[in-house]
Amino acid sequence: FFWLHAKTSSPRHRIAKMAQAPSEAHFHRAADHLKSSKVKLSDDEQLRLYALFKQATIGKCNTSRPGMLDFVGKAKWDAWNALGALPQPDARAQY
Repeated sequence: FFWLHAKTSSPRHRIAKMAQAPSEAHFHRAADHLKSSKVKLSDDEQLRLYALFKQATIGKCNTSRPGMLDFVGKAKWDAWNALGALPQPDARAQY
């Protein structure tokens, strides 16, 4: 685990590292695992994961809402935009 490789000998520092949100490396491993997984997710689960991925990698929704005939694009945008200002580390942890 990432906290075992702390460069400090302070136990307090190691405990603080354990309490932090998952590292970006852990997040990317989870994303890769989901991409290669054969598990079938519901549309709502897929939208939630999409939104969390975008929030974790980009941050707050920064694009305009897709046109009225782009139903899939609007659903994705709505899911991402609904996360508001959720901090990126929190989005990685929820992902």
